[in-house]
Amino acid sequence: MRKIILLLFFCLAFISNSFGQYYLSGQDPSNIRWKQLQSANFRIIFPKTQEHEAQRIANLLEMSYPHLRNDFSTSIQKTNLILHTHSVISNASAAWAPRRLDFYHTPPQDSYSQEWYKQLSLHELRHIIQFSSLDKGFGKVISALTGQQGTAGVMGVFVPLWFIEGDAVVTETVFSSSGRGRQSLFEAGLKAQVVERGPFSYDKAYFGSFKDHVPDVYELGYVMVGYNQMKHGNEVWSSALDRVGRRPWQLNPFSGAIKHTTGMNKKQLYKSTMNAMAELWKQEDSLFISDSMSQGTADKQVFTNYRSPHFLSDGGVIAIRQKLDDVSAIVAIRDGQEEVLFRQGPMLHNWLSVSDRYVVWSEFQPDLRWSNRNFSVIKTGDIQTGKIKQLTKKSRLFAPDILSDNSKIVAVESDENEGSALVVLKVETGEELFRLQNDSLFFMTPRWIPGTNEFVCVALGNEGKCIMRFNPNDSRLLQLTPFTYTDFSLSDATSEGVFLQGDWKGNSAVYFFRFDDQSLRLIQSSRFGGTEPQLSPSGDSLIFADYSSSGFKLRAIATRDFKGETMDFKQQPNYLIADKLAQNTTLNLDKSKETTSVFPVSKYRKAAHLFQFHSWSPIYIEADNQQFEPGISLFSQNALSTMVTEVGFKYDRNEQTGRVLGNVSYLGFYPELSLGFGYGLRRSKAMYEEKEYDLKWYEADWSISATIPFNLSRDRWLRGFYPTLSFRQIHRKMEPGMPLNFQEATTASISYGFYIYNQSRLAHRDIYPKWGQTFQVLYRHAPFDKQPASQFYAGMNLFLPGLMKQHGIKLFGAFQQEQSGFFNFSNLAAYPRGYTSLSFSEVFAFKSDYVLPVWYPEWNWPAVCYLKRIRGGVFFDYLQGNYSGSTSNLLSAGIELHSDWHFFNIPAPFDIGFRLIYRDAYGDWVPEALFGINFSALY
Repeated sequence: MRKIILLLFFCLAFISNSFGQYYLSGQDPSNIRWKQLQSANFRIIFPKTQEHEAQRIANLLEMSYPHLRNDFSTSIQKTNLILHTHSVISNASAAWAPRRLDFYHTPPQDSYSQEWYKQLSLHELRHIIQFSSLDKGFGKVISALTGQQGTAGVMGVFVPLWFIEGDAVVTETVFSSSGRGRQSLFEAGLKAQVVERGPFSYDKAYFGSFKDHVPDVYELGYVMVGYNQMKHGNEVWSSALDRVGRRPWQLNPFSGAIKHTTGMNKKQLYKSTMNAMAELWKQEDSLFISDSMSQGTADKQVFTNYRSPHFLSDGGVIAIRQKLDDVSAIVAIRDGQEEVLFRQGPMLHNWLSVSDRYVVWSEFQPDLRWSNRNFSVIKTGDIQTGKIKQLTKKSRLFAPDILSDNSKIVAVESDENEGSALVVLKVETGEELFRLQNDSLFFMTPRWIPGTNEFVCVALGNEGKCIMRFNPNDSRLLQLTPFTYTDFSLSDATSEGVFLQGDWKGNSAVYFFRFDDQSLRLIQSSRFGGTEPQLSPSGDSLIFADYSSSGFKLRAIATRDFKGETMDFKQQPNYLIADKLAQNTTLNLDKSKETTSVFPVSKYRKAAHLFQFHSWSPIYIEADNQQFEPGISLFSQNALSTMVTEVGFKYDRNEQTGRVLGNVSYLGFYPELSLGFGYGLRRSKAMYEEKEYDLKWYEADWSISATIPFNLSRDRWLRGFYPTLSFRQIHRKMEPGMPLNFQEATTASISYGFYIYNQSRLAHRDIYPKWGQTFQVLYRHAPFDKQPASQFYAGMNLFLPGLMKQHGIKLFGAFQQEQSGFFNFSNLAAYPRGYTSLSFSEVFAFKSDYVLPVWYPEWNWPAVCYLKRIRGGVFFDYLQGNYSGSTSNLLSAGIELHSDWHFFNIPAPFDIGFRLIYRDAYGDWVPEALFGINFSALY
């Protein structure tokens, strides 16, 4: 029983903290008109213009479901799928609490050779099946007690993320002819690390590192799940999920089930798997013959990627540079020296186009209000002046390529409906000159053919990828190659052919496809993975990004050293795990004929679907405040993530009374609206005329607030502006027989304010932003009271760089002025550390922090904890407080030491620290323990 109670508490704590208001997938523009489609196992909610796509998705899911569920012998309850068409982010997600799928319409420019909705159907459906497989045995009891949050909690606490994502990648691979398991660059990170540096510890491989680049849980998971499924059969994973569902009270059921099947727990299994893969990969590596290549960039002490390299006519090179200790930048490299040309904003695809005057790229931009509407705009950087110009606005353009005479740009447009288009723009103005629309193919990475107005591109369809050539003068689209499921990408074009990165020999290498004889030749092999080849303006050298355990480095090869091995364009390489596991599957989604069932469609009325209660708990959870009290809670979140509701009953142990509480937030209008309410009995003692009274009264309160979360982020800056307005009213009524009454039975307050932030984006190792400012102003008052109270507050944070990289300075200043009255407002100005229970009518506050990384120890106690980083800092705080004509000056200073930990299987890092404070007013030293959990690190 003790284990069961501990488990329930742990699951509830995990879910309430990690989700807060649970996982919100963002909001779509309010003017979208929605429809719904009902199939046997899914309800698809989609914009009314997307019925054809919704029908196809439903058919793909229903085709896949019987085959994907067999591995875990489970069935799913009817699941909502929301199709988002206004986002340029290529993504999808599966969530449980509430249970749903979110598909985002836009395919990526670096996609592997499979149509987008097929990719999503296999991968995300597998996640829903994983969750469903836990709803058995004691897992069903937890679900009955807590709703969907209980199943999500069991998954989050006991099942490692590498299995969750690795199993889905295995699924997308073995149930198709493509998938990331057949994409050589996908395994390059883990392969290079294991061969050159050896396997990391299990904890480092799973939880990551600030010291080194660590392949993500998708890469690790594919090898772990696929290799051991190949070696031990699917039972190793089906039994693991089965035991997690049936016996979570064992506290380590996943590892226990693995040990029962294989004789090894999960960490021993990891070690065994890495040793086996190391032997295989080292054997492959021994066969690699290194060619004579010049090295364009030296190995760095800090993991560094150089992507999308381009030669300049003066022999210099321009590339994207990505480092653990710095934000991404576009750099010029000459004679081994690097110069930062541009600090670009977030790029959805690591791809540049370069002429002797301009660097051109596409960049992500958010919508002002709607998180599920965003854009991909084209920007040009002038190499001579260093100025950046935004060429398009609110566009959905990707992979731009500039003509060598700087007159035109060709790019791919992915619209909000079903189509893909090749668009030609004028460089100076962004004016559209030409458009080629196609609703059956998705275009990727167009490239101009030098000396012509023609361009080539990759086209992705139901049978994989092919290369196409287009002449705008006669609107002729010519298919140059057959479609193939072998993954490749197009990087550069010449008058004779195109340079490709491809997997035809099972390892990412550089190839050349000739126009005249349609031949494909291997140009340059790579030890772990070569990509993004570009020819020099003189035509005598080729540069490409070559992967190693220290990152993508730039390598150059003379064109006279090109190899000449000819390949069959449709040749498919062998992949050990994928090929072996695919032999036992009953479905290949790429080669199966798609069903064309027509499912009933109806109008989706948003007003009729505001509530969807998905979780509850036998205790009262304040999700926003991360607090627990005796009582009950119910949670609702509708399918479109526009309405979130919490209602419950809370028992106050101090007052020995109970209250009904609730909060409803509607996020589907341009302003976000929140309504809160509460009603119940209250109890307290009061002194009146030197006599103590035990009072009881009924209290009802309600509040309403509105805010508009403007997202102003641009370039390398995160920016936002949040104006707010709120009203709150409290009504109190003494219980009959009480000797005292309230001077004012009803009181109300109004608040007005705004919050502004502007800060530079963070590098992986950063603790504070290098530059940044936040500013908040709030005025609150109770104007209808006989004794009206008011409070004005203004506060600002300023972030500055420290003396070295990753050092940071934060300065805080605030002013607060308060007029006391019947209504009491909570304090907003931060007191100096070490002081509590202070009360002033006027406050001037100042705080300063200097922080720095101390050590990246990467120490672990297997199966228990992993210490990733230790941070240190010093601080100085000052406050001047005025009350009734007297002034107090309070100072404190001291040191802080923080450590970032991971415990058990929980992916969220724990912050455990210590603070030593000197209080000037008392002349003493005060120690404080610090503790926190950073759940925002999960997103």
